[in-house]
Amino acid sequence: MADLNKFIITNWCGVPHKFIRHTDGTLAVDRFEEVLVSGINTVPFYDYGYKTNCEALAACHRLGLKVILSDERIDKALILLNEAFSLASKHKFSLRGLFLKTRKVDKETIEKNMKTAFGGSPDFFANTVIAFKRRGSDITTDLGDIEVKEIINYFDTPNNTIPDMLNEVIDAAEKYRQAVECLKEVVRDYAAYPALLGYHIVDEPNSSAFPALAEIREILSELDPAHESYINLFPNYASLEMLGNPSYYDHLEQFIRVVKPEILSYDHYHFIKGAPMEQINLADEREMQIYEAAFSKVERAGFFDNIEDAMAVSHKTGVPFMIII
Repeated sequence: MADLNKFIITNWCGVPHKFIRHTDGTLAVDRFEEVLVSGINTVPFYDYGYKTNCEALAACHRLGLKVILSDERIDKALILLNEAFSLASKHKFSLRGLFLKTRKVDKETIEKNMKTAFGGSPDFFANTVIAFKRRGSDITTDLGDIEVKEIINYFDTPNNTIPDMLNEVIDAAEKYRQAVECLKEVVRDYAAYPALLGYHIVDEPNSSAFPALAEIREILSELDPAHESYINLFPNYASLEMLGNPSYYDHLEQFIRVVKPEILSYDHYHFIKGAPMEQINLADEREMQIYEAAFSKVERAGFFDNIEDAMAVSHKTGVPFMIII
């Protein structure tokens, strides 16, 4: 048997919701005992809700299991950041530049931050600061609560007008702030549990989500450096449309370059045989495509090609890889 202290051995995806509690309402600890006996040492959680998540984390610690945790607030943060990055891209500004990383409010520092956020356009930044004030918002540090309202004093004059598009700039900054708050809450609720190995961020993202995923990974790393962010990628039989890249290798390489993950993980269901066990109709079109693709061949081609691509990117970048089969 593999050294359980050296390798992550897991399954997809933990104990299903309908089995997490017995009919009397008690936590189904025996399900986690079955997981342990099977040789698994790391359990990916569904989001069972705060109370059950906490009970399950405590039970896994007693059994010596590690947990990769899901929480709907991480999903919410990803949606908010995707929306914020879309607005930032539209208006060509840096989201993090809006959240000043210094407590200084002297004119020289402010002007430096203007260039960081808006590519050298002080007037644009000044208007944004004033718009924040007029909408009753504060500009804060990217992860803190230090108000820098004094910035307003440099720029707020009666004759200063604000372009309408700045409302979208402020909306982007507000979405960013809300996303950070969601992630702070997750870390506050779970970081202290000894069984926690990391946070599950998303399964099989399109490359358009990579900037937001990079931001989530970085924020969580700053808030909780002891625990990793886990993201699982598509296999090489996903369509280029699903990937959002010209090739599968490009997809892996871009993921490492943009997101900077701790591990490169993907699933490739090669060993499924036969037609679907049952005819189903999933409401989510993407999930239906995945389901149909998983049963489309008795022996799906590309399993070892997938490993070679992942191994090549892993060697090139120094990021370890894992495969779900």
